Amino acid sequence: MNKFKKTFLYLFFLIFFIITFFLSLYLFLIYKPERAVNFIDKALIYDYSFKIASIESNKNLLSPNFLLTEIKINDNYDNEVIYIPKFKIGINIIESLIQNYLSLNILEINSIKFSESRTENASDPFLIKGNKLKINNKDIQITSDEYEILFESEEIKIVLLDGKINNYIYTSIDALIDSKSETLFYTSKHSFNNNELKEIEFVDFSSLKEHDINLNLVTKGFVNFANNKSKRVDKLTFIKSGITTKTEFKIENIELELFTNTNGGLSGFFTATIPNQDISGNLLVNEDQSFEVRTNLEINMGGIIDSNRYFGMSGKEVFFSILKVTQNNLSMKLFSDLKRTKISSSIKEIEKKISKNKATSIYIEDMSNPIYEINSKYIQASIDRSGRGYFSFGNGFNNEIQNQKHDNGFYIYLNLDSFNLDDIFYDKSSGSSTLLKSIKIKSNSFNFFNNKYADLLFDIAFKEEIIISILGDSLNGLINIDKNNFIKIELKNTQFNFDGIDLAQSEIASDIDNISLRLIGRNIKTSDDLFQDVDFYLLKNKNILTVDNINITSERLKIAPDNDGQKAYISYNNKKDLYKIKGNYRFDNSSGYFNSLTNYNFNFFETDINIQWNSLDELVNLEGKLDFLIKDLNLDTEMPESTFLRALRIFNLNGIIEGLDNVSNDSLNVNRASGRLLIGKNRAVINTPIIFETDEASMKWKGEILKNKKGQLDELNLDLAMRLKISENIPWYAALFGGMPALAGGVVLENIFEDTIEDVSTINFEVHGTIKKPEIKRLN
Repeated sequence: MNKFKKTFLYLFFLIFFIITFFLSLYLFLIYKPERAVNFIDKALIYDYSFKIASIESNKNLLSPNFLLTEIKINDNYDNEVIYIPKFKIGINIIESLIQNYLSLNILEINSIKFSESRTENASDPFLIKGNKLKINNKDIQITSDEYEILFESEEIKIVLLDGKINNYIYTSIDALIDSKSETLFYTSKHSFNNNELKEIEFVDFSSLKEHDINLNLVTKGFVNFANNKSKRVDKLTFIKSGITTKTEFKIENIELELFTNTNGGLSGFFTATIPNQDISGNLLVNEDQSFEVRTNLEINMGGIIDSNRYFGMSGKEVFFSILKVTQNNLSMKLFSDLKRTKISSSIKEIEKKISKNKATSIYIEDMSNPIYEINSKYIQASIDRSGRGYFSFGNGFNNEIQNQKHDNGFYIYLNLDSFNLDDIFYDKSSGSSTLLKSIKIKSNSFNFFNNKYADLLFDIAFKEEIIISILGDSLNGLINIDKNNFIKIELKNTQFNFDGIDLAQSEIASDIDNISLRLIGRNIKTSDDLFQDVDFYLLKNKNILTVDNINITSERLKIAPDNDGQKAYISYNNKKDLYKIKGNYRFDNSSGYFNSLTNYNFNFFETDINIQWNSLDELVNLEGKLDFLIKDLNLDTEMPESTFLRALRIFNLNGIIEGLDNVSNDSLNVNRASGRLLIGKNRAVINTPIIFETDEASMKWKGEILKNKKGQLDELNLDLAMRLKISENIPWYAALFGGMPALAGGVVLENIFEDTIEDVSTINFEVHGTIKKPEIKRLN
């Protein structure tokens, strides 16, 4: 055999030997793994000793799996370098041979311990790829469907796909272990659905009724094994998510990105849909897992409070809001200047002052049981979702609010500069509100039928009717208002001025078409006088105001039913300018008390009256009857000329003597006047003589006064019997002897004393003409 053949044969036997050796070694490893490990430890590994308590194989040639227990690797100094209680590995032989790396089917490591004194030896890079990785340790459990591990001299690079770290699912993990700094750097990506979030208790959703969350999470960070320091940053992305509160409030279509902030929490931006609007804003997640949502919300203000006559809100307002979710609670804060909100109240001061500064906050502590805490410069309120609570304007009732429960209805507290009775009548809104329980008012001033009072306290209770308690220095009593707005007022120890016609012409309750009330007073003071009893009704509609069924008793004023027992009243129709008066009226003006009420000064006046007329100045269409008694009537002040004044002055002897042309400038002085006047549609009839007593004479008038086309008393047809009081008028007779001018209208007294004085002490006249130009004819 030649040399070439020998060489080829040696080479063939060498290759065959090598193949046979390694094949035997591989078969030996598969079927006798414990002996193979001993062989590798003794024959192939020089720097370390390799000990295994037990090893098992599945005896599969192409995909062998091995289970090793109690693995210990010691260095040459017999120091333990690595300890693994349980290790399972599966090798893909075909892929490992074809590719330039070790391909594993499975790698399970149950706990691992590295010695701090292990020897560092450089080696060539070594790559492992595989499926179904499981690593268990006391603090961490890792699984991965696919993985790559690259071992280099000072670093280990790890890529894990689709697995879990403890209970947290991930889609990928990229990690780098730096052996010099003993630091792990990592990036992980996660994707959670609603059920997975519940399982890992990522956030406590106990304050919500429902939630449907889809979350993607990216985490980057490092862990230093030498000093146990770590840091990470997170990015959370919520996709098409939604939540529902326990009050059925839904937030849908949530798109959200969150990033780790410098405070250790998370913050980011979102968009979402809530009922009737789309919103956007930012979100903050704190370290305690509570989170805050900040956005602008459009809120229907009419839905916050059960509006009533005294306070109501309407309109769609935009609020800057902070929604806070903790482990057990969902709360909200709202801020706005209320530019789009209409605030209404029958008390105009509330509207006026709130409009000056409307910066308002609303706080809801628990959205599952919402109570709206409202605060601004002028108002404070606390209102639950059923409309119960309180509203306060001003701060005069702070102590009482703190001590009062408001869980059975709605309460109002008001501090006002001024207040009117018509501010608190029933209307449709207040009448239909079953929640309104009371209104308490402190008012600096109060207008009550043209009477003004200061520093009053009102306690208004709403039951079947409104009950108002009034307490003050000069006004005290009770006011009851039923649902038909009938008012009963009972006053005591009160200063009250009854202004008669001025009251009828007043604008009381001008914003209310109909009002009816009864006023009862005891120990009522009017200026410096005392009303012993006051009782009357006041009735008002759009055009007519009537003071009805009047009963007033005092030393100076008495109003009562007339002599026929008919009730006393005063009525005014502002549309027709029509006045009506009926009843028995007595005025004692000996002290001059009523001088300020009328230009007709008198000491005493009593009348049984039932008349009506149009216009105070012209006395148009005067009709009715008038029985009267006047004492010491004097008209010596300048006043506008009127039909009433002219009618009185024609009865005056001074006017007859001194000339009727100047009657409008003369004064009227009557010591006593009494009589009855019946006034019909066309005339006034004096059947029972009207008697006037003056210093000069006593006069008896009879006859009639006809009306003109305007309905005014005008044409005179009167008889006058005048008895001169000679003993009281000697100077007057002396003047006559000196040549008295002719009396107007052709009456001449040049022969008045031709007979004896006694014969001329009574003179009879006929009076014709008009009230403006009377014609007087002497009959004897």
